[in-house]
Amino acid sequence: GLSRDDSMKVLKTAASKLSVKTKVVSKATMKKIIKEIRSKSIAELEKQRVSLAEEIAKLKLSKKAIPQKDSNLLKKKRKQMAILLTIMTEKKELEDIKK
Repeated sequence: GLSRDDSMKVLKTAASKLSVKTKVVSKATMKKIIKEIRSKSIAELEKQRVSLAEEIAKLKLSKKAIPQKDSNLLKKKRKQMAILLTIMTEKKELEDIKK
């Protein structure tokens, strides 16, 4: 594979050719986020899921009326929701196995 520096150069070159703002997220960053989510209880995850669902609904409504500065915000929130739901499902299945 490529070194980190070489891969960053390639990604920056590719990003400069796109008409949208891009951001590189390392595996370490994603692992940190996922670890933080996994450390929460199912009840806490459920509260976060409800809050995230409300945010997504508000973004959908305001998207048409008031364009956001960050056009990828809705996509990011949906990604967070997918990660959250996946971890919730894993935790519930583990609880069922333990019973």
